[in-house]
Amino acid sequence: MAVANQEVAVLGAASWVGQEVCRRLVSAGWNVTAVTRPKSALIVERLPVRVRKVGDPAVTSRYPVVVNLAFPLDYGAADPRGVNQALKDEILRLAEPGARILHFSTLAVFGLAVDRPIQVGPVPRWRDHEYAELKREMEHLLAKEFANQELHLLRLGNVWGPGSVNWVVGPVSRLRTGQPTAVRGSDGYSNVTDIANVADYAAHVLSVPRGRGLHVHHLAEFAERRWSEFIGFLARELGLAPVAAPPPPALPSGLGAEMWSGTVLAINAARRAWWDGRQSGSVYRQMRRWVPDAIRHLRPAKAAEDAGRFRVLDDAPPSDANLLRLLACPNLFKTAALSDWQPPVDFEASIARVSAWLREAGYVSESGISV
Repeated sequence: MAVANQEVAVLGAASWVGQEVCRRLVSAGWNVTAVTRPKSALIVERLPVRVRKVGDPAVTSRYPVVVNLAFPLDYGAADPRGVNQALKDEILRLAEPGARILHFSTLAVFGLAVDRPIQVGPVPRWRDHEYAELKREMEHLLAKEFANQELHLLRLGNVWGPGSVNWVVGPVSRLRTGQPTAVRGSDGYSNVTDIANVADYAAHVLSVPRGRGLHVHHLAEFAERRWSEFIGFLARELGLAPVAAPPPPALPSGLGAEMWSGTVLAINAARRAWWDGRQSGSVYRQMRRWVPDAIRHLRPAKAAEDAGRFRVLDDAPPSDANLLRLLACPNLFKTAALSDWQPPVDFEASIARVSAWLREAGYVSESGISV
């Protein structure tokens, strides 16, 4: 079925993945309307698309196809259910009766460390980090709302490619500053998908109607490649050596263990605050003279003194520990895609594209020297 001049609305078009999806849909013949917040309009106005502001009462057009990549970054400050409900309502406003829906989700629905059972289908609700809970909740909301329509849930692996904030820029920054980009004694599955393949697969899914009901897709065509292949490549490009960290602490096994762990962390955080204070530090050190020798020399943990050492501190941002868990991930998030699709970008081409981008972006000079 040809898609020339067919209409599609794309929520979240200003994101890195969203922009690539818009470009690919346009090249496939779609008339794309990017639905975005006013502050993101400048980004999408540079794309070959029409622009529509989220919730604009003056625009009432509805679309036979709606693609959603939106996920509010400030979700932590709002009511989580309210955030998802508002997003679902916006999709309803955009979708004409019987519309086809393509919703971008993530492997994080199986836990930020990908430590939950991986299944190609609806995921049970369980307590988790708020980001993962919201991603799962959105899948459930859409599955219920569009039960009688064609709904696609596209769960992406770790998306990498030219300009990837999480998996190119992030590791490059860590390599340049001597932060860990590996876990000692553990080389996890990367579960990576290339941005070009993501956009191409989205266009392929929408190229023809696929039938009513729920369709679940997993996309991580380089999943079995180990993180050492990606990090090692970036390190060689920069002329730097990756720093390895000890394995991160195991995740608490249950609610009780997690609450006890939080109590211990709070006590340790208070000890660090007392130790560093001008006056409380003085009192704290004086008090230590009166305690038994066995605990006199205890002092709060401090950050690593050099780039060759790293510990996950009690008060370290969760992203550090979760990053290390992903780098050591033993669970494989396999691709489960339509059988009539083949990735246009293979591993070697994917590496070459990122290599070229590192030079274009100024991370590496033409002489191959890190800048």
